[in-house]
Amino acid sequence: MLGKLILLELILSVIFVVLGHFVGSAYFRGVGVGLIISWVTSVLAYFIDTERRKKKGRLGVEKVNEKADGLFRLRSEVFTRGVAL
Repeated sequence: MLGKLILLELILSVIFVVLGHFVGSAYFRGVGVGLIISWVTSVLAYFIDTERRKKKGRLGVEKVNEKADGLFRLRSEVFTRGVAL
């Protein structure tokens, strides 16, 4: 969904810049340039966010696995020694 919105920003910016040049309106060109700036920042934020999510996902799985291993070891020690929690 977010990718479609970023693509829509790009298309609208191109339309406004071209329209501004054909009509000769600085207003339309300004709107187009503003949309280009917002498009670039959206693309950067999108890629930075996806990289962070990838890294967080990998690290999160490793931490969950470590906790699960620790709990499994604790349970096995409890059952082998006959100690009740």
